[in-house]
Amino acid sequence: MVLLHVKRGDESQFLLQAPGSSELEELTAQVARVYNARLKVQRLCSEMEELAEHGVFLPPNMQGLTDEQIEELKLKDEWGEKCIPSGGSVFKKDDIGRRNGQETSGSQRLHDHGDGERCLGPASRCRDDSLSHGVAAVRSHPDGI
Repeated sequence: MVLLHVKRGDESQFLLQAPGSSELEELTAQVARVYNARLKVQRLCSEMEELAEHGVFLPPNMQGLTDEQIEELKLKDEWGEKCIPSGGSVFKKDDIGRRNGQETSGSQRLHDHGDGERCLGPASRCRDDSLSHGVAAVRSHPDGI
């Protein structure tokens, strides 16, 4: 068995253990699959945070428009009216203009522990095993991994 240390530039990405008899082409494909899967998970975590902070996406024809433009064009966010967070919401404008600004409120709010961990759910239960009580925890490596 060999242990491959995969890096991007000087930044460590992950370790991959493989049989010493593996072909280089096979290893390259495996490293690419793992690396791409990690990128997907990172994007998913980022979008979960954005969803909690700014609500659902606006329809494509409304994304990036100012409030005045939306009003002038008489556009309406029909999904935003249907997709209201179950615990209620607080308006928090999305500066990018991709989301409707309906941040989750109360016990469903995303909060930071200051140790690289952010939780979506009741703050009193965040230190418990997050998977056992249905609260999504997002952990980030200090190096952004």
